[in-house]
Amino acid sequence: MPVQSMQNIAEHTMFKAALPIVCAVLIGSISWIFVSIQEIDKSLHRIEESEIPRVNAELAKSARLLEKLEEQITNMRINHAKMVQQLESRIKETGTKNTFRDITTDKVEMK
Repeated sequence: MPVQSMQNIAEHTMFKAALPIVCAVLIGSISWIFVSIQEIDKSLHRIEESEIPRVNAELAKSARLLEKLEEQITNMRINHAKMVQQLESRIKETGTKNTFRDITTDKVEMK
Protein backbone atom coordinates (compact mmCIF):
# COMPACT_ATOMS: atom_id res chain seq x y z
CA MET A 1 0.00 0.00 0.00
CA PRO A 2 2.74 2.52 0.71
CA VAL A 3 4.17 1.88 -2.80
CA GLN A 4 0.86 2.59 -4.43
CA SER A 5 0.33 5.79 -2.51
CA MET A 6 3.84 6.93 -3.49
CA GLN A 7 3.03 6.23 -7.15
CA ASN A 8 -0.14 8.30 -6.86
CA ILE A 9 1.83 11.17 -5.40
CA ALA A 10 4.53 10.92 -8.09
CA GLU A 11 1.98 10.85 -10.85
CA HIS A 12 0.18 13.73 -9.29
CA THR A 13 3.30 15.90 -9.01
CA MET A 14 4.34 15.06 -12.57
CA PHE A 15 0.91 16.09 -13.75
CA LYS A 16 1.15 19.31 -11.76
CA ALA A 17 4.59 20.00 -13.21
CA ALA A 18 3.68 19.19 -16.83
CA LEU A 19 0.31 20.95 -16.91
CA PRO A 20 1.66 24.53 -17.01
CA ILE A 21 4.16 23.62 -19.73
CA VAL A 22 1.47 21.98 -21.85
CA CYS A 23 -0.86 24.95 -21.34
CA ALA A 24 1.89 27.41 -22.27
CA VAL A 25 2.68 25.47 -25.45
CA LEU A 26 -1.00 25.36 -26.42
CA ILE A 27 -1.56 29.06 -25.76
CA GLY A 28 1.65 29.99 -27.59
CA SER A 29 0.84 27.91 -30.66
CA ILE A 30 -2.73 29.20 -30.85
CA SER A 31 -1.50 32.78 -30.49
CA TRP A 32 1.10 32.21 -33.22
CA ILE A 33 -1.54 30.78 -35.56
CA PHE A 34 -3.86 33.72 -34.84
CA VAL A 35 -1.12 36.31 -35.48
CA SER A 36 -0.06 34.52 -38.68
CA ILE A 37 -3.61 34.52 -40.00
CA GLN A 38 -3.92 38.24 -39.23
CA GLU A 39 -0.70 39.00 -41.10
CA ILE A 40 -1.85 36.97 -44.09
CA ASP A 41 -5.18 38.78 -44.05
CA LYS A 42 -3.46 42.18 -43.96
CA SER A 43 -1.19 41.20 -46.85
CA LEU A 44 -4.15 39.93 -48.85
CA HIS A 45 -6.05 43.14 -48.18
CA ARG A 46 -3.07 45.20 -49.38
CA ILE A 47 -2.78 43.08 -52.51
CA GLU A 48 -6.49 43.42 -53.25
CA GLU A 49 -6.39 47.16 -52.69
CA SER A 50 -3.35 47.75 -54.88
CA GLU A 51 -3.60 45.08 -57.59
CA ILE A 52 -7.28 45.12 -58.53
CA PRO A 53 -7.58 48.87 -59.18
CA ARG A 54 -4.34 48.82 -61.18
CA VAL A 55 -5.57 45.91 -63.30
CA ASN A 56 -8.94 47.61 -63.80
CA ALA A 57 -7.20 50.81 -64.90
CA GLU A 58 -5.07 48.88 -67.40
CA LEU A 59 -8.16 47.12 -68.75
CA ALA A 60 -9.98 50.42 -69.18
CA LYS A 61 -6.95 51.91 -70.97
CA SER A 62 -6.72 48.88 -73.26
CA ALA A 63 -10.43 49.09 -74.02
CA ARG A 64 -10.06 52.76 -75.03
CA LEU A 65 -7.10 51.90 -77.26
CA LEU A 66 -9.09 49.10 -78.88
CA GLU A 67 -11.97 51.46 -79.59
CA LYS A 68 -9.57 53.94 -81.22
CA LEU A 69 -8.05 51.18 -83.34
CA GLU A 70 -11.49 49.99 -84.43
CA GLU A 71 -12.38 53.54 -85.40
CA GLN A 72 -9.16 53.92 -87.39
CA ILE A 73 -9.73 50.63 -89.19
CA THR A 74 -13.27 51.69 -90.06
CA ASN A 75 -12.02 55.02 -91.40
CA MET A 76 -9.34 53.25 -93.45
CA ARG A 77 -11.97 50.95 -94.97
CA ILE A 78 -14.16 53.93 -95.85
CA ASN A 79 -11.23 55.79 -97.41
CA HIS A 80 -10.20 52.68 -99.34
CA ALA A 81 -13.72 52.27 -100.70
CA LYS A 82 -13.77 55.94 -101.73
CA MET A 83 -10.44 55.61 -103.53
CA VAL A 84 -11.57 52.48 -105.33
CA GLN A 85 -14.77 54.21 -106.36
CA GLN A 86 -12.87 57.27 -107.64
CA LEU A 87 -10.44 55.10 -109.57
CA GLU A 88 -13.22 53.13 -111.18
CA SER A 89 -15.05 56.32 -112.14
CA ARG A 90 -11.86 57.74 -113.72
CA ILE A 91 -11.38 54.50 -115.65
CA LYS A 92 -14.94 54.80 -116.95
CA GLU A 93 -14.41 58.46 -117.84
CA THR A 94 -11.26 57.81 -119.82
CA GLY A 95 -12.88 54.92 -121.62
CA THR A 96 -10.02 52.52 -121.19
CA LYS A 97 -10.76 48.87 -121.68
CA ASN A 98 -8.74 47.86 -118.63
CA THR A 99 -10.74 47.17 -115.53
CA PHE A 100 -9.75 48.12 -112.03
CA ARG A 101 -8.51 44.63 -111.32
CA ASP A 102 -6.24 44.71 -114.36
CA ILE A 103 -4.72 47.99 -113.22
CA THR A 104 -4.14 46.86 -109.66
CA THR A 105 -2.65 43.53 -110.65
CA ASP A 106 -0.27 44.92 -113.29
CA LYS A 107 3.31 44.88 -112.15
CA VAL A 108 5.30 48.05 -112.44
CA GLU A 109 8.60 47.46 -114.16
CA MET A 110 11.60 49.24 -112.73
CA LYS A 111 14.19 50.55 -115.21
